[in-house]
Amino acid sequence: LLCLEAGVKPSTIKPSEYQALELTYGKFIETKKAKTVSSEWLDYFENVNKYGAYYTMKKEKNENE
Repeated sequence: LLCLEAGVKPSTIKPSEYQALELTYGKFIETKKAKTVSSEWLDYFENVNKYGAYYTMKKEKNENE
């Protein structure tokens, strides 16, 4: 569903989109409370896609401290 919302086609997926999709899926599974794709997951995907995994994870770490 996230691919549809973000307009990502599996046949032409870019490396940054693949990374963002993997990390978003991992976060989705980790929380275990989400049942549907909300704007939170789409925003997370777009942030990882735009800024990269390192920046996103570092930002999350700083917010948790």
